[in-house]
Amino acid sequence: MHCAAPAARRLLLALCVGVAGGVAGCSTSGAGRPSVSFEDRTGSIQEERPAIDKPADLTAAGQSIDGLVQVALYQSPAMIESAATIREASGNIDVAKGGYLPTISGGVTGGVGDADDPSFVLSANQLLFDFGRTDREVARADLSAQEAVLEFQANADKVLIDVLTAYAEFSRYRNNVKIDQERVKRLGELSNLIGQRASAGATTQPDVLAAQNSLEKARHDLLEMQSERDRAANQLREYSGPFAIDLNVDLEKVPGACTPPPTVPDTLPDVALAHLEIAQAQLEYEDAQKARLPGVSAEAYGRQPLYDDGFRVGINFNVLPTLWQGGAIEAARRAAEDALAAAKARLDKVRQTASLDALDAGTAMTNARQLIASANTQTKLLDQTRALYRSQYFDLGTRNLNDLLDAEEDYYNALIERSDS
Repeated sequence: MHCAAPAARRLLLALCVGVAGGVAGCSTSGAGRPSVSFEDRTGSIQEERPAIDKPADLTAAGQSIDGLVQVALYQSPAMIESAATIREASGNIDVAKGGYLPTISGGVTGGVGDADDPSFVLSANQLLFDFGRTDREVARADLSAQEAVLEFQANADKVLIDVLTAYAEFSRYRNNVKIDQERVKRLGELSNLIGQRASAGATTQPDVLAAQNSLEKARHDLLEMQSERDRAANQLREYSGPFAIDLNVDLEKVPGACTPPPTVPDTLPDVALAHLEIAQAQLEYEDAQKARLPGVSAEAYGRQPLYDDGFRVGINFNVLPTLWQGGAIEAARRAAEDALAAAKARLDKVRQTASLDALDAGTAMTNARQLIASANTQTKLLDQTRALYRSQYFDLGTRNLNDLLDAEEDYYNALIERSDS
């Protein structure tokens, strides 16, 4: 029995991601990965990403690979979570931008001893200059939003691969069941012919038993294959709905599939995330470099004592640099510098890993095509062999039954191996 998909088929499915990414509607625009400020794309991302449209007709959605992916995306809890994360991240950009605006507060203050008498105070504090600290906070929120989009896309790719893998596995077992059903039918016919020959005295009882044993073994294999097919069908239905098992399409004929990219694109989610990590580390490094620089702000206030007359107004200017922090500022700068270097090194590692994966996938697919071509040739030869052995056994009597049964077994095993390639 062949109960596991070969690595080559799984790599084939991974290579189909680029095809169905557009099918699933999972790109923000153009190449699909944000390469400029998230703020410039917020409108389109809010429209295309956080809400995944429900397929209008689930029955029709089960009639194409595109439809299976759309249903799976709509039903995926991971996609729903990722969409919510994008909305949260885009909201955090507005939160960070609030640092540019004045803070207005009002209330009652007062104390004991030399403290001010109870008064009603209204104040407004406006940041004037902070050496880019607020700019970097906004940029950090921007990068976090871009990371959320990339995580969404990575989850979409994972759903896509899961669906294609589930469909490929179900399709393979469905095809293998048909092969085993043909095997049972063929061996049943042989068993009946041999039984008739035995009744006529043309063959011996051991031949009858041998034929019946081969038939029972084929029936057992068929039951096992049907069990695997039903298990794979349940998994596919869980991903893409009850109509998914009605689809019958050859994944190898999907347009654009099975073609590894010649170079590793920066739009690959892992590579794009590594770029964003470098940008985040660069912001942290700039913060650490400028940690001693002060923020400059103006505070306008109005004070009205609760028990006295006289409304007082004024403006305070605050310039409060950090003068000393026990060596922590310099230590933080060195740590941020090391973190930036680590982020750059990780980008190189991610690119190398992606490049090796693409090379391995290309090699595996080349080998898989050769194996399929070889299996096709083998099955043709085995088909001719079993026809010859059948004639030699029944017509000429020059071939023994075991040779004929072995030829039948080899032929159908080769069909299964071709299906599994």
